[in-house]
Amino acid sequence: MADNRIALDAGLAPAGTSGGEPVTARRYTHPLLGTRPVVRLSGQAAAPGEDQVLAATGFSAPDVGPPVSAGHRQEPGYPAWAVLHDPAHADAALAAAPEMAHAERLAGPKPGPALDLYGEIATTLPDSHLPAYWEQVGRAFIAAGRHRQAAMMFGRARQADPFLPSVDPARQRAVFLEFALAGALSVKDIKNYVAGLGRRGGDPVDAYRELRELAVRRTLGGLPPWPDMLKQLAKLAKAAALDVAAEHRSVLEALVEAPALWGAADGFWTSQRKTCLAAVATSDALKRRLVWQLIDLPHSDMDAWWVAFLDEAGAFDLLGADTARWLTAMLRRYRGPDARPPRAPKELLDLLPRLAARIGPADRPLRLGKGTAEEYRIDAAVIGGCLAAGIPVPDPDPKLLLGHWWERDRVDLEALTADDRFADPLVRSLLVDKLSDERWQRAWTIEALRPLLRGIVADRLNCATSGPLQSALDAFDWLYGTLSRRAVAELPDLLDRLAGIDLVAPLTTTLRAGILDELGWDALDTAASELTGEDNWCRASWPVLTVHDRRKAIAIGPGGRIAEHRLVVPKGASQFHYDVRAIFSEGEFQVFHAVNQEQSVYWSGTPGEIHTEEEASWKWRHGEKTRSGYTFLGPRARRFIGHRLLTVGDRRVGPEGHMFHDGRTYWWYTGVDQASRVPRPIDLVTEQLGEPGLPAFLDPALLGEDESWLIEHASLAPVTAGAATSPLGTDGSHLGFRVAYDRVTGRIRYHRIDGVHGTAQPTTGSLPHGRWSAKPPVPWGLLDVPGSDRRLLLDGGYDVTARDPETGAAHWRVYMMDQDWIANHPSPMAAGTRRMPPKAFWHFLTPRDLPGSRALREISEDTVRALLAATATSASALRKALGSLLPEVSHPLLLDGLMGFFQETNRRIRHRDRLLTVLDRQTPRLLEVPEPDLDGALDGLISLCPEGTGGTVRQIELASAFFAGAIDGDTAMAHWAVHGSRYDWTELAGRIGGLGIRAASAVTPAEHRAAVIALLRFWASSPLNDPALHRGLLDPGKDGDEDPPVAQSTAEGKLLPLDIAAHFGGWARSQAAGNYRIKAFLQRGDMPRPEGFLDIRPVARGWATVKRLRLLADELERREPVPFDPDAVAHLAKSADLDHAEAALWLAGLPGIDASNVRTDKSLSSETRAALGLKVTEAADACERLVRVPTEARLELYDAAMPNDPGQLWNQRMMAERLAEAYRRRPSG
Repeated sequence: MADNRIALDAGLAPAGTSGGEPVTARRYTHPLLGTRPVVRLSGQAAAPGEDQVLAATGFSAPDVGPPVSAGHRQEPGYPAWAVLHDPAHADAALAAAPEMAHAERLAGPKPGPALDLYGEIATTLPDSHLPAYWEQVGRAFIAAGRHRQAAMMFGRARQADPFLPSVDPARQRAVFLEFALAGALSVKDIKNYVAGLGRRGGDPVDAYRELRELAVRRTLGGLPPWPDMLKQLAKLAKAAALDVAAEHRSVLEALVEAPALWGAADGFWTSQRKTCLAAVATSDALKRRLVWQLIDLPHSDMDAWWVAFLDEAGAFDLLGADTARWLTAMLRRYRGPDARPPRAPKELLDLLPRLAARIGPADRPLRLGKGTAEEYRIDAAVIGGCLAAGIPVPDPDPKLLLGHWWERDRVDLEALTADDRFADPLVRSLLVDKLSDERWQRAWTIEALRPLLRGIVADRLNCATSGPLQSALDAFDWLYGTLSRRAVAELPDLLDRLAGIDLVAPLTTTLRAGILDELGWDALDTAASELTGEDNWCRASWPVLTVHDRRKAIAIGPGGRIAEHRLVVPKGASQFHYDVRAIFSEGEFQVFHAVNQEQSVYWSGTPGEIHTEEEASWKWRHGEKTRSGYTFLGPRARRFIGHRLLTVGDRRVGPEGHMFHDGRTYWWYTGVDQASRVPRPIDLVTEQLGEPGLPAFLDPALLGEDESWLIEHASLAPVTAGAATSPLGTDGSHLGFRVAYDRVTGRIRYHRIDGVHGTAQPTTGSLPHGRWSAKPPVPWGLLDVPGSDRRLLLDGGYDVTARDPETGAAHWRVYMMDQDWIANHPSPMAAGTRRMPPKAFWHFLTPRDLPGSRALREISEDTVRALLAATATSASALRKALGSLLPEVSHPLLLDGLMGFFQETNRRIRHRDRLLTVLDRQTPRLLEVPEPDLDGALDGLISLCPEGTGGTVRQIELASAFFAGAIDGDTAMAHWAVHGSRYDWTELAGRIGGLGIRAASAVTPAEHRAAVIALLRFWASSPLNDPALHRGLLDPGKDGDEDPPVAQSTAEGKLLPLDIAAHFGGWARSQAAGNYRIKAFLQRGDMPRPEGFLDIRPVARGWATVKRLRLLADELERREPVPFDPDAVAHLAKSADLDHAEAALWLAGLPGIDASNVRTDKSLSSETRAALGLKVTEAADACERLVRVPTEARLELYDAAMPNDPGQLWNQRMMAERLAEAYRRRPSG
């Protein structure tokens, strides 16, 4: 049946098929064609018109054969329609045919000009021809694949229907079917068609059958049902006195196998739920098909609707022995690679206990894993629900993380924590999802999680007192950024254990293992000391390294300096931040500059011959990958640029690749796109790339079944002078390292070319957030340690971490220096390495001080403790102590390196003391507001400072307590760098009343309204409401994070620096553009200028008084939100000369508007947009205009518009007038 229907749609059904018209072959001749005939296949209805059109152009009458097939009725096109139905005006139609043919040729490539031409042709035709004409135009656009334009033309045809003497229902039905099947029928035209069916006289059953045929054939033809299809069918079925449920069942049974059915809008199903339920409940076939179809659909918000619907229909009762298989497939929908996997609906979770009874002991546990090494997440409610229901769940694999574990209303944490198997994935999920201090603090309130949280903190404390140094520092940094007084309450010994972190044992362990500054490259150290520019870079021409700044380039090799050159800098370059590159090839430097949209190239041998052109290199420079330095010099010491050699005089520039060289063949690899993800050998004669292939060192035969090479972490080069004793290993003729990754187990194997090999271990802490991970890092080298037979495994890109190969624990971490956005100063743990070489050039590092290295291999904890004590005194005391306690260490750069380690360790000890102060002292008065809620309430009304760490609430509490005299300056400043604020909340001073407009708005979330109420009550009785306050800006200096500015308190006043990254705001930029250290401060009374002072302003005397703030909080608490009033919006728009959407957003509290200083690409939610009656485009345009309004000016305008009586906020007409007045009074610009 379905096959016949599809064949009829295509006109290819067997002749005589029921429901079709005959299709015949018609043979025509023409005098100009001689004996060559023209044969056309035509349906019975269209053939007479086509015959006459062809006759008018000189063709003969046709010879007609017997029917060759059958198809649905096809109405005559144009001009055939005119020849048949209006012969008196057929000449006009035939005259238009050549121009129509010309327009048809334009329809695909140039639809705009085609539409213009079709419009001109229409003006030459009788009005009664226009319906058929525009239908024909629509067919031309369908043939060209322009379905949107085709639907527009069909709409024009329907608009022209009134020009017809009468409408032929059969013809109209046929053309509707034709365009519906082509996907060129708008929902508006369908709606008009349905309305016409209802108005048309005749048998209502016929009207229903006609719409049903259109609906079924359109869907089977591949187009999703339109949203009102079932509703419209139900209306006509009722009018025809048919059983609506039975008819719906019939339609769904006809369509249930059609893929297009599942592309229908949600409203298609939800609008007819009751009738559909009656239809499905009486059809086991439908129930079975729908319940299995659900697991094939992509996850959506409709899951909840479908589960409830199918449950009510009794569909799950038919699963029987397949229950476990269906449930496994269904629950897998709620896993994914992202931090937020899809949420399982409550309706499905409630179903689990009933389905559990149907899962027999012979059924396998639910297999929810992916079977690969990729980390993935599953909604925690799925696992918890299964465990609580008694549904067998297998042991979790190491890659499992749990999503949404904090949603207590959905997740059965008691069931999860009761099963020890899920302790590890839950702990890792807690760590990974610690996106804010607030969430971590809320987790302490959950009884089931407290043992896990206590275990995590205990684990971090243990790690901070044992193991290697970097792992200990990572653990401590986690504690520093996470612990709160809530943790102190849960762990009575926490403060004592924190006080016991002295880092002596970890530092001793690492010094015994080896540090980077025990190795060095004298030529690089010397060159680096000569480069005095703020920025400097390394450029590889392996085995030659060019190190340069903006003025000088020096080429060095394993044997020392090779060449140097003073750069010729383009005139005026110092006015811009520009790019400069110096590359060594064929004994000279190629020097490249990109300055102010202009690029230039010259060679150091002919510095006067500078080639300049329009800058075109940004396409690769701004997205250039950082490489390891394996870009080689080829034959005749010419460097590779891409896979071609660079000859003196060449102007070619380009990004670096990652090359391999076995002494004979060079391989080129970039990995930046699909075509370059495999190495290719270079033909040195043609300079062309060969077919993909690998060096013997990377032979695929060396891999396991599920393994592949990690090419970017592999290396291969011939031994060169100076690398014969490489600390990264050599077999005497080659240098090399390879890494294999198992995609199933996640195992990472490494192999050094001298045969040393191993397996990378999971990390115990990595930047940036110190999380523990089951995924091992990918190494790129294995470093020999001077004075020992031990080695360190190296991994990381920009940050290089050295680990214990056996445990994966981290000893030290240093950073590379070739990033434009990083200041080029040595890493604290490589303080003796003035310039970090690219990784490929670590082969040229040699021991600096073997006696000193041997002494470090045996250093005692007592020596380390004494040196740390000296570090706390001064740098000179430390250097003196090193001389007396480690006399074997003589090399000055190794001594610098040791000083860096001790100073970095001492910095953390100072952090420990600061944290102890923070945790041990309680602020007298608390602002009981969740941080995310207050952030949401303030967002877009005060400046955003993205560097903050979520300390807005804590800062407000501390500032209030300090100015009230409840805490001293040391206590307040102990929180510096611990509680940095994401918002410049000092902008609230003198303007806080403006928050009332947002808080009263109906589109403001309830939790944000509650946060404003709490803040208003707190502020009303706080010194922060003092109109005599001043706001200021200061620069704490480059060491401000470690040595914060001082809070001042005298009889005349108080001054409190605040860890708010004020440099994001317009005020700071106006004072010191380009200074990224600027912080805020508050001052009360007369005080001397703080160190680093930049500017100070008095707080505006705004609306807020103690009485008003309390009245406003009372009104907000006792009243419902202000209903949205379209009339008030119209009044505001007219009075303030605003766009309607802008006025709506101003009146609603500016929801969804970014702060003007930082763009986060927020957008108005669909719910808010609907509540305000705004369309997507107009809302987006209004948001784009409003984001240009300075953030500070927004709250200032709101504060100015506040009524004396806060209760008048609920008078929207009056508030529209007050906002308009404030808007008109605002300063220009």
